[in-house]
Amino acid sequence: MSINVILECPSKSKRYNIEITNDVTPYQLEQEFKEQFFNKDDQLRFYFQNQLLIHNKPLVEQKIVKGSVIIIGVAYKINLNVPIQNKFYQVDIDELWTTADLTKKLLELLQFRSEEVSYQLGLQVLKPQIPLFQQDVINKCTVTVNIQQRGGRQP
Repeated sequence: MSINVILECPSKSKRYNIEITNDVTPYQLEQEFKEQFFNKDDQLRFYFQNQLLIHNKPLVEQKIVKGSVIIIGVAYKINLNVPIQNKFYQVDIDELWTTADLTKKLLELLQFRSEEVSYQLGLQVLKPQIPLFQQDVINKCTVTVNIQQRGGRQP
């Protein structure tokens, strides 16, 4: 049995209407699409209803039905410059992330409670609800992390 689904890649402004069989996994989609539409080094991630799909589990076992829209995001590395600590961190992100996702990742890395965090790419302050790829955050770029804390210990 097979079903039609839609694969959408926002960063490339592409939409593909494809037919899949019951046993197709995100991993298999990645292999097929990477060859044709992406760089071989790109790491693709597949999302359905804002949830990351399990890479080696068949799509139909992950509630994918006829007409489902699966979002393709490309994962890559960026550098986070944290001047308050005089440190750099290299982190894996997904191009669909927003600054909220970056903050979650930062809190995992630094393990502190921050009052206020903002991000800059060059002189541009990154906006909260806009995906990072739409704000020119690309592979291996450096984002500066500005941390303001009120009282307490520094990170």
